[in-house]
Amino acid sequence: CGVWLSEIEKALVRNGFRVVSWDALRTIEENERIPPYKAAAKLGADVVFLFNSLEVNPVSAGGENAYRISYFDSDKYGHRGAPHLMTASERSELRQAVQARSRSIGDQNGTSVLSSTLDATAIQTANGESIWFYRNTALKTLSADAGKAFLFARPQGQGWFLAEAQSESSGVASAVAPPPPEELSAVDSGGSSVAANVDPHAVQRLELMRAVTQDFVDSFRSGKDGDK
Repeated sequence: CGVWLSEIEKALVRNGFRVVSWDALRTIEENERIPPYKAAAKLGADVVFLFNSLEVNPVSAGGENAYRISYFDSDKYGHRGAPHLMTASERSELRQAVQARSRSIGDQNGTSVLSSTLDATAIQTANGESIWFYRNTALKTLSADAGKAFLFARPQGQGWFLAEAQSESSGVASAVAPPPPEELSAVDSGGSSVAANVDPHAVQRLELMRAVTQDFVDSFRSGKDGDK
């Protein structure tokens, strides 16, 4: 909630309101054990906002996920040629590699939309009366993960592997290096690790949060009905 409240306070100040920090309000409320509107009155505020909901949540795709992968011949520069006909088992091998690669560079949760909800009530500090209500749920569509191209190579006698297209501008005529040969062993060893919890949509979340916050302030300032 700290980020939300910070954005709301900044938006109110930009629009000419005098803002009393929520932290100062909470201190008086807890120390004197009084309702929020009375604590706000002690700080000289005319109105106190009570936030019932401040959320930005991902909306994941449904259980079914359609995809289409087309296969083409290519040169070492990645130029698309004629369609490349393969058996079902050959296509399965490449399809699994493409899907694994897409998951590693994309959103693991399949998020396609962000949903933001701000639900608040404005209360007069003079008498504790609720005078204005606001609720807004906004959606932001994320860029679609489509149109990616993957280049595969298959040296003679070996299987398919992901390769990098050669740059035409470099003038280098080196061939794509095959993967290293597999080693023989009678023992398997390994481990697992937990990746850091990095939000892949932090920028989009903040943009959506700021848009809803500005609408909240604009609606209050104009006296417009905020119950959407």
